[in-house]
Parts: sequence; structure tokens; C-alpha cells
Amino acid sequence: MPWRGDVYILPYESSKPPVFSDVCTYCKHLRDIVDRTCEAFPEGIPMPIWMGEHTHQTPYEGDHGIQFEDKRTERPARTG
Repeated sequence: MPWRGDVYILPYESSKPPVFSDVCTYCKHLRDIVDRTCEAFPEGIPMPIWMGEHTHQTPYEGDHGIQFEDKRTERPARTG
């Protein structure tokens, strides 16, 4: 997908970015997949992260010190 500064040029048949992100979908900090918000970016996840151009395993401007943490590696708390 073409990238120009802070703007993605989407194909004419697509008016929205994909619903799922190769990065964010698996992050424990994701709040809302439809609105693309998370604890690091409550106003909206930057497109380079959402589109997988930046894995967010290192700091990204405006992330409030919060980076990607894989929710698939978390284990449920034991009960009983």
C-alpha cells in the first residue's frame, strides 16, 4: 500500500484500512479494533503501526511509553 508521509493512499475500491492489524490485533493494550484505539494511542493508532510497517516493539512518537505486548503469551490466573 503506498505511503506518503502521514497518509496512506488506499486503492480506489477500498475506503478504509483493514479491520485487523497484524500487529495490534494481538496486543494486550488494544481497546477497540473498530475505532483502532489502544492504551498507547487512545486517540487512534498511527497507520504505520496498524498496517505493520512498524511493529511497535520499540518506542513510537506519542505512545506514552507503552509498546506492543503479545496477549497470546499471557496465561490465565489459576483459581482454587
